[in-house]
Amino acid sequence: MTWQPTTVDRDRDGYHAALPTVTGGQAVSLRVKATADGGSGIEQTIIRAYRAG
Repeated sequence: MTWQPTTVDRDRDGYHAALPTVTGGQAVSLRVKATADGGSGIEQTIIRAYRAG
């Protein structure tokens, strides 16, 4: 598995990230890490989050 970074943008509806294009039928895993100014944060990995169509 190879992790690829992406840019996250914020607008009035929330946060959005453009995901890389993958071959149809391929499983996609997601990993996120976010931190706040106060030091709190979250890290989450979802293996096989969805299958590309």
